[in-house]
Amino acid sequence: MTLKICVAQLNYCVGDMPGNAQKIIDAARRAYTDGVRLLLTPEMAICGYAAEDLFLRRSFIEACDDAVNLIARELAGLKGLTLVVGTPSHGDSGKGLRTKSVEVQQRHNAARVLREGVVVASYAKRELPNYQVFDERRYFTPGQGVCVFEAGEGADAVRIGLLICEYAWFEEPARLAKEAGAELLAVINASPFHVGKGGEREQMMRQRVLATGLPMVYAHLVGGQ
Repeated sequence: MTLKICVAQLNYCVGDMPGNAQKIIDAARRAYTDGVRLLLTPEMAICGYAAEDLFLRRSFIEACDDAVNLIARELAGLKGLTLVVGTPSHGDSGKGLRTKSVEVQQRHNAARVLREGVVVASYAKRELPNYQVFDERRYFTPGQGVCVFEAGEGADAVRIGLLICEYAWFEEPARLAKEAGAELLAVINASPFHVGKGGEREQMMRQRVLATGLPMVYAHLVGGQ
């Protein structure tokens, strides 16, 4: 089996959802003509990271949804291309849960898996860091379950196990993905720069690969904020 992958590590701008969406669209079109059938964006690529209290604004999350929908529409004609887009969301459906008089919001640090104009899978980050520069428990609810999706076509199709940032630092998630049928691990990440962290990060991912026997591709947010 053969699957060509593009890791779209672009300089996404915090709060510029239309601009970030256009960067993803342009990258996907270029990659597709080069034979790519799986494109990965980093964690929170659609809105930049960290957007801090902007995450608390419903209009901000809705703008992120609009940007993801724009990507899906613009790339719907690229047959066989699968994209993973890092984005915040309001629950799996992107909408709040309603009671008689109160709207209850569950925000997630999530990823949407797009294929030919359709969201084929949604996945919410399960482990939320809350130390140093991270304050994710203020903004997000942990997700549940495992996300394994298919990319490629026919005999070249590959089952991908998706992990989001902090979740890849634990042993269980990669193991569960493998048990669910994953043949490759895809990690999307937005860890900020820290002296010496690059080597530590590589060693941790190496442990996941050795423990599961699966190859891994890693998409990291880059650029300034």
